[in-house]
Amino acid sequence: MKKFVKFFLILTVAVLVACLFVACGETDASSDNPAVIGGDNTGDDVGNTPGKNTDDNTGDDPGTVPVVDHQHAFGDWQTITVATCTEKGLKKRTCACGEEETEEIDALGHNIVHHDGQVATCTEDGWEEYDTCTRCDYTTYQKIDKLGHDIVHHNGQAATCTEDGWEEYDTCTRCDYTTYQKIDKLGHNYNSVVTAPTCTEQGYTTH
Repeated sequence: MKKFVKFFLILTVAVLVACLFVACGETDASSDNPAVIGGDNTGDDVGNTPGKNTDDNTGDDPGTVPVVDHQHAFGDWQTITVATCTEKGLKKRTCACGEEETEEIDALGHNIVHHDGQVATCTEDGWEEYDTCTRCDYTTYQKIDKLGHDIVHHNGQAATCTEDGWEEYDTCTRCDYTTYQKIDKLGHNYNSVVTAPTCTEQGYTTH
């Protein structure tokens, strides 16, 4: 009976040692081939090829163009459309990469000059107060038509020996317009009258 127990113990130890040896052998074989860790042992997985870097973020793939964060460096503004007093303009600037940037130019507004008014007369036009612009033809000018004469008619007056006369004539109530024409005084036209002497009176000549 003791021999049987001893034999059984020896057999059990031998089996345990054999199992341990087999287990260690499988572990060594697995560690010698890192390509099959976590894989299907087919070798078809490109990502598990020995020596192949599978990190897509390294930029080592010659088919991948790295992306660079470009900062535009625009040149000076160039005027495309000149702004006027009433219309907006346009300007642009360009980056070396070809990118363009445009911007509106505000309208200038009128550069006003004020002018006093002028009263119309009988013969000359006048105008209201008005504004003009130094940059364009803007104006608020409004003409006042000339008034024409306000006529008053006058009768003529015959000249006498001592007083001038005049033709019929017209004058204007608003200005010094006149058609007055003077007729010079006539002066005296003497006639000689001879009075003959008598027996008692001397004679004489009257002019």
